[in-house]
Amino acid sequence: MVQDVVEYNLFICINMIIDIATHIVVDNNIGNPETLGDVFTILYEKGCLTKIDAENYKKMVGLRNILSHEYVNVDKAIIFNVMKNNLADISKFVIFIHDNFI
Repeated sequence: MVQDVVEYNLFICINMIIDIATHIVVDNNIGNPETLGDVFTILYEKGCLTKIDAENYKKMVGLRNILSHEYVNVDKAIIFNVMKNNLADISKFVIFIHDNFI
């Protein structure tokens, strides 16, 4: 049950990051993303994100897709690793939004 809660909350967090990034791109007319990952490429190209940050957020899109579509086959070791080592990427996005758009 804990695994399910963690996966669900990661899915929600990643979806929120994607939604916010998409609003920034579309509302400011800085690009036309064709995929969910494109918004992070556009934000990188406009100087809003570093290349590493954009790549990390695009990896999050991939994890979101796995959580969304392949939930039976989710590798528990990957989720555990994300929880131990990659939550800072979520916090970094929150800080980016706060510092630039609030």
